[in-house]
Amino acid sequence: MSRQRESGRCGVGSVWTRSTIVAVLAAGLSAAASAVDLSVSDIISVQSVQLGNTPLIAGRSTMVRATVSVTGAAVAVPGVDALLRVYINGVQAPWSPVFSTNGPIAAPLSPNLATLGHSLNFVVVLPESGDIDLRIEVDPLNAIGETNETNNALEKKNLIAQCKQIVDLAYVPIDYVPGGGLPSAAFTEPGVGDGFVRAIYGPRELNYHRAPVAPLVWTQSVNSSDDALLNALQDILLNQIPAAGQPKPDFIYGWLKGNPYSGNGRANGIPGDTAFGNTDPARFQRTFAHELGHLVGLQHNSATIATNGIDVEHHLADTQSLPQLFVNSKKDIMVAGLLTADAFIREASLLTFLNDNRVKCLAGSPVQGGGAPGEDDTAGLRVSGVITHALPRSATIDPVFVIDEAAPTRDDPTGDILILARDADGNAMTAIRSDTRRSRMVCSGAAEMHPRSPFYVVVPRSIDGVTVESIEIIDLLFQQSLGTLARSANPPVIAVVEVVPVAEGAVPGGPDPVIMTGQVRIAWSASDADGDELVHHVFYSPDEGASWVPVAMNVTAQSLEFDSSYLPSTQGFAGHFRVRTSDGFGSVDSPIHVAAAMGTGTPPDVHLITPNSNSTHLQSASVVLHASVWDLEDQYLPESTISWLSSLDGEVGSGRLLVNASLSPGTHLLSVTATDTDGLSSTDTTTITVTGREVFPSPDLDSDGAVDGLDLGTLLSQWGGPGTADLDLSGVVDGADLGLLIANWTS
Repeated sequence: MSRQRESGRCGVGSVWTRSTIVAVLAAGLSAAASAVDLSVSDIISVQSVQLGNTPLIAGRSTMVRATVSVTGAAVAVPGVDALLRVYINGVQAPWSPVFSTNGPIAAPLSPNLATLGHSLNFVVVLPESGDIDLRIEVDPLNAIGETNETNNALEKKNLIAQCKQIVDLAYVPIDYVPGGGLPSAAFTEPGVGDGFVRAIYGPRELNYHRAPVAPLVWTQSVNSSDDALLNALQDILLNQIPAAGQPKPDFIYGWLKGNPYSGNGRANGIPGDTAFGNTDPARFQRTFAHELGHLVGLQHNSATIATNGIDVEHHLADTQSLPQLFVNSKKDIMVAGLLTADAFIREASLLTFLNDNRVKCLAGSPVQGGGAPGEDDTAGLRVSGVITHALPRSATIDPVFVIDEAAPTRDDPTGDILILARDADGNAMTAIRSDTRRSRMVCSGAAEMHPRSPFYVVVPRSIDGVTVESIEIIDLLFQQSLGTLARSANPPVIAVVEVVPVAEGAVPGGPDPVIMTGQVRIAWSASDADGDELVHHVFYSPDEGASWVPVAMNVTAQSLEFDSSYLPSTQGFAGHFRVRTSDGFGSVDSPIHVAAAMGTGTPPDVHLITPNSNSTHLQSASVVLHASVWDLEDQYLPESTISWLSSLDGEVGSGRLLVNASLSPGTHLLSVTATDTDGLSSTDTTTITVTGREVFPSPDLDSDGAVDGLDLGTLLSQWGGPGTADLDLSGVVDGADLGLLIANWTS
């Protein structure tokens, strides 16, 4: 830290002038005349809602609110500011201290936390620690003449910032043919679609990113095929993303264009891992957060948030024009059928989210997955369908597909149905119970239950060398069979016949693969001797068969077109394609078709989340720099690959989330850039303004208009400790402060 007045604390350029001192002091003359005294009455740390039982989460943006006690004044005292010091394990953080984000304020006589401007507010990102101390120093510039300068600080000690996981949440745009196709990326992209999720929930970081698959084409009415849509999305989550060589996300979410679904959105279970929702401008962000609430086990309620909520990074400013503070009368996120503007989160709902095993650090097993004793094959069978709850209950079973590598679904002792696998002689081989009652809540606000529920399990394809030949669904509530699906006598026959770029109209067969960009067409021929209806999955491999990325699922035609920009670039000479076809039970693969190279590499997806566009910030206050970064080939990029630049200050930090209190006054073009292992990069930008303010105390400690021996005496009396003579705000009066006082000595 420089000791020169010109450079100042936190990299701020500021020269204290006589005119500025006079202006600041003038604001407080009436208060001074009343023998005013200021002190800090309370310090509150908020990450969305914060009550006595709500933990602080390490690595998440935190607002610290300090209320000021005023005595000796009849009206609010103007010109009051404060400084925050943060100590981690007894050592002051390198970025500490920071000034408030909203000062100076008129300190009210009776602060009301329902008004954001009634407190002096700071924003920090706390590391994981069990020993965090906060110290607020009111009037650090000595701008207010007080009767007592020794009571201007308050400490809050031994705070704990807990570890939480990085929550991985993949999203899939749904190409909903009856509803006009794909939703706009302007609604679904990181920083927008996940705005409410980021505002209210509290993982260490939300890794919200597009799934490595093409958009999911859906041709049926979503109101009659919502269960099947959930099963298709869960298939992407559990099987297709791992088949693409990527880790299974914690959750998956599908986006529909507009709001064609009568229930706003739907989750596959309470708890669960799969949901979909709308892109209605007034409700899409709340619907997403609401359905995610179901996935961590939250039921509907009719509660208010009962305290004040804070959108710390103000995620809902640009998209919804909502204020940063949500009053206690707002409804909890789990009240059904609300608009985004009507909801926030109550403490009980937040704690449920934080205690989910997918959020807690070093938590237990995931909701889905696991093994089964006696299995000798890593391949499984996907068994899915729909239960209709009207009595007598019934079931429909989707075509069964082989999954190359999948652990069998764990048995659920609370299940209401039993999925029973049998061998060729009808002997039971394995059984898995599943609960279809957890996904029946209607989220439109209506007091009714869904008439149908999806089910989805993975059973071993074979056990101890014996192949599963049939599946039976048994209703455990009424002890009756709901249906059986058995392998047919003849498997289907299939061959890929054509893969060509649509624009060029090229035909295969040349000596070199065609570089495919834009729309690509693939066609195949398939038949079945038994006359069974055929259903197809289409896959692409960028790495010569090491991983397989789904291009399309549940296709009943024998050709399709797709946008190749959604797929990773080829990592070798050519791309490989194959089609997997089911005749109802099991499936067969086409020969691998070596067809074409797919592009020359995909740069990372980079989205600047905060600060908000054209926002204004005060000098020496923390500015939150937050970005979402995901790479189709490299996936979650290291923090060191993400850099932030300012058009005024140059490099200002690195990583997904940081705060910077050193930005110079002026208009900044801020940019965040991420670079992947191929050397490809992407950049997102925003423009903000930093307004100047005084950030150092005047060396005229007695405010008599001269820096002289009286001020020197005050400084020496405070030597070695805190006090009004701490001119460089280092926390202690020492030689650096003496140097500043002498440099400003009045001749």
